[in-house]
Amino acid sequence: MIATKTRRPAILQPAVFLDEKVVVEAALITTQTYDRVPVAVMATSMVDIRFQMDGNPTLGDEILVELQLSNGQHAEVQGIVHWAEMRGSLHEVGVFVGSTASNPMPRALVDHRRREERYRCRTNGRLMLGMHRPEGQAVVVNYSYGGLAIRSSVSAVIDDVFSFRWISSPNTRIIHGRILWQIEQNGGFLLGAEIQPGQGIEIAGLTQRNST
Repeated sequence: MIATKTRRPAILQPAVFLDEKVVVEAALITTQTYDRVPVAVMATSMVDIRFQMDGNPTLGDEILVELQLSNGQHAEVQGIVHWAEMRGSLHEVGVFVGSTASNPMPRALVDHRRREERYRCRTNGRLMLGMHRPEGQAVVVNYSYGGLAIRSSVSAVIDDVFSFRWISSPNTRIIHGRILWQIEQNGGFLLGAEIQPGQGIEIAGLTQRNST
């Protein structure tokens, strides 16, 4: 559920998007309580939406985001809260919107230079590169709807298959994917990885069925 405050900071202003200078006003509605909370949209893609709000979101909440655009478009996008981080007095929130066929994002809000938003995290686990190499320590430092950035002490080979295993109390979880790129960094390696679409939500401690 969303715990709202009586004070509403003045910095929740409508956002301006892309070259069309589209202004968007938005509100969040929880599907459990039907509370209506104003939000400030920061970024969108075809599969997710990031916004600021004055309140405390709960991971796993199913929500509906109402979007009213200055060009006359109106849309309602349903999704799942998977990420939140305090920025000053506000929460910055990440929502995966699931099926783009049933939850179309207004085209005026989609920056096609970025397919997915990235969300900062720090998830420690064990990384196996290739089919027969030993596991090593690794940290996922950000995730998206279908990708991971992994900090590793050992180098990878581009197109390597991998598995990343971590504890998400009380269970051990595992994600499989493919290495797309790597950068040598601070005595180690930063690896960019592709995973199954929608699987990034598992890094947040949720399950793929939440995002469909």
